Amino acid sequence: MKKVAMITGATSGIGEATAKLFAQTGDYDLIIAGRRADRLKALKKELKEAYGTKVHVMSFDVRDYQRGLAALDSMPEEYRRIAEQEGAERAACDYISGMSDRYAVSLCEELLIPKFWQL
Repeated sequence: MKKVAMITGATSGIGEATAKLFAQTGDYDLIIAGRRADRLKALKKELKEAYGTKVHVMSFDVRDYQRGLAALDSMPEEYRRIAEQEGAERAACDYISGMSDRYAVSLCEELLIPKFWQL
């Protein structure tokens, strides 16, 4: 199984751009989340067609903790195992905090910073 990146706010802006950059690497399955289901479905289709990326969509507001936990419970088994290994509360905490840990920041720099110079 590939690495899995869970990206919130994937319906626009930085979240959408991050999803596209992770998809371009070919190293990740993606779980994309946001409030606008129609945009998430369109992004899923785009990433699958352009890069062959496996994408799971979760439409909910990350500010609602209970709905976040419910969304984790609705994930396919292969992704739920990740949450279960760390505990649902820890997975939800990591999920909501987004790109705050050192590894994620370094990966973001690796993916994003070189791209800016190519513009």
